[in-house]
Amino acid sequence: MSELIDKYFAGEMTCEEKKDLFDRIESDEALKKEFLRMQNVVALTQILSRQDDSETSRKGKQHFMQLLFRKRLKRAITVSLKYAAVFAVLVVGTFYTAKLYLSEEFGKSYTIVTAPKGQRVKIELPDGTIAWLSPCSRLRFAASFNETDRKIELDGATYFDVAKNPEKPFVVSAKGYRIRVLGTKFNISAYKNSKEFETDLVEGCVHIYDPADIRNEVFLQPKEKAVLWGDRLMKRESDFDNEEYLKNGVVSFLSEPFGRVLNSVALWNDVNIKIERSVNATQRISGKFRQSDSLESILKALQGAMPFKYKIVSEEEIIIY
Repeated sequence: MSELIDKYFAGEMTCEEKKDLFDRIESDEALKKEFLRMQNVVALTQILSRQDDSETSRKGKQHFMQLLFRKRLKRAITVSLKYAAVFAVLVVGTFYTAKLYLSEEFGKSYTIVTAPKGQRVKIELPDGTIAWLSPCSRLRFAASFNETDRKIELDGATYFDVAKNPEKPFVVSAKGYRIRVLGTKFNISAYKNSKEFETDLVEGCVHIYDPADIRNEVFLQPKEKAVLWGDRLMKRESDFDNEEYLKNGVVSFLSEPFGRVLNSVALWNDVNIKIERSVNATQRISGKFRQSDSLESILKALQGAMPFKYKIVSEEEIIIY
């Protein structure tokens, strides 16, 4: 079975062989573990190096090159780079591999990257675009990304620093809307299990539209954001602090309704937060905290902005009263 995995990462499998391998992985736990182990090793070759982690990065790459030699996978690096099969990710200052896997639909291969709850993930896409995934966020794109187009699907919140390419617009699909850019910096918040949709533009120009209704569209300039008013896109002034967010993962909020802040916290931690009627969820508060802070630390910090108590019912449920 290990030979099949070697063949897969070498890019030497036919579509039928890939389907057969994926079917076996689903029913064979040992094979699944071996596949994920190899996937993580491959990811080390694409590690995003920082100055203070250069030695770690060098050793990781060296180890993988030795492994490739032993397993006769000399083509794996080329294939991985070309088809964006794997990535290395930086999670809040420490190197990890995020939940990352491949899927196939109707003969097309896709790469899926998921950020764990309570952690941010940084990746570099094949076109040079940098993406910071917020906790519990998911990106999905075709293996052919950047060959004929630059289309990506998002469930969650992500900050994009898009590489410029006038010939290939960068298009994000989220909650039924399209965000189209050429080269710019912007943040999208569009979790599927939330009613909210928001796009903050930091630099460049963004076109946001509803493909089902061409009249429902907005064009953003820097320091503007798009929000939903009912089912219509509207423009508002933006106070998104991208510099502090990128450097430290610090989220700032200025005069935001308490309920909305809690909603973001719930999405980042994949929990259900119930607010009882005795608490004024519309009261506006201001402050900041790190996305990587523990849920209880964030709640205690919010208690400094307004009076409330909380009860942790389970890992999935919290009551605010």
